[in-house]
Amino acid sequence: MRRLLPVLLTGCATAPQPVPQAEPPAEPLTVVATCPTALPETGGEPASVTGATIAMVCLVGATEDSYLRLHEVVAPQEGQRVDVAVVRDALGAMFALGNVKDVSVVAQPLGDGRVVLSYHVTEYGYVKKVSFEGTKAITPRELEEVAPSGRRASPLELARLQRAVSQAYVEQGFASAEVKVTGTDEVVVKVDEGPRTMVRSIRFDGAKRVQAAELLKALKTMVGLPFREDRLGEDAVQLSQVYYDRGMMNV
Repeated sequence: MRRLLPVLLTGCATAPQPVPQAEPPAEPLTVVATCPTALPETGGEPASVTGATIAMVCLVGATEDSYLRLHEVVAPQEGQRVDVAVVRDALGAMFALGNVKDVSVVAQPLGDGRVVLSYHVTEYGYVKKVSFEGTKAITPRELEEVAPSGRRASPLELARLQRAVSQAYVEQGFASAEVKVTGTDEVVVKVDEGPRTMVRSIRFDGAKRVQAAELLKALKTMVGLPFREDRLGEDAVQLSQVYYDRGMMNV
């Protein structure tokens, strides 16, 4: 049976050695906070900056027409502590504006517990041209008023453009019109108009105490105009109001 015995290492003392004097700590360097002009290169292990003081908030890459709106989103962080949740909320608010395609966030330490927090923005390009295909009942010039060029070619803007053209056809009685939008800087709007529905007549079944002519005055739907299903609910409210004004609350 073997036993493990502790081994004590001892040294022989000779002449006493002088104790080295500790050098005074170096004064921390104060780095002036400046905004980078481009996305800095990073390497090595990332250092945690959570809790550091934000000396400056920078917005890099934003164009002149959107800089102020974007800066209002990120500027309140200046002077605060770095908080991941706050940065995440700022990113969400920037994307919600509709013109931001991509954002990179970089925190550059200044060496004294402060950081420069910079948002490097890539924006969507502009819609340079909008052309229309398949339009017959509505002229391209009329559609250009609701779907103009010159705006950001973001998914939000392209979806808005599609809805605007669809609504223009609904207002002209083309309730089943199909609208497709393709392209970014040069957008093509393809329209399948489908059938058009016009109002041929209006009848009030069960109306006895109020004349039809008076009820017609309360409607936005009119004979000879395009039929719009989105107006039926409003028309029903207006008809009820006519009866309410005459004390007939149970109409």
